[in-house]
Amino acid sequence: MPLEQLKAELISRNNNDLSPVNSDAAPSELKPLLESLNHLLVKVDSNIAKQHRFIADASHQLRTPLAGLKTQAELALR
Repeated sequence: MPLEQLKAELISRNNNDLSPVNSDAAPSELKPLLESLNHLLVKVDSNIAKQHRFIADASHQLRTPLAGLKTQAELALR
C-alpha cells in the first residue's frame, strides 16, 4: 500500500507545505517521479520566495515616496 500512503500524505498536506515528499517507502519505479516532483516543489518554493521579496521591495519603494509626499502635504497645510 505505498501508493495509498503517498496519496494520503499529499492530500493531508497544508497548502503552504512545499517540503520534499519522502520517497523511502515508495516502489522503485516511482522514485524517479517523486524526485522530479521534489525538484518541482523546490522550484515553486524558490519562485514564491522571489515573489515575496519583489512585493516587499515594491511596497517599500512605493511607501518611501508616499511618506515624503505626505510630509510635504502636511507642511503645506500648516
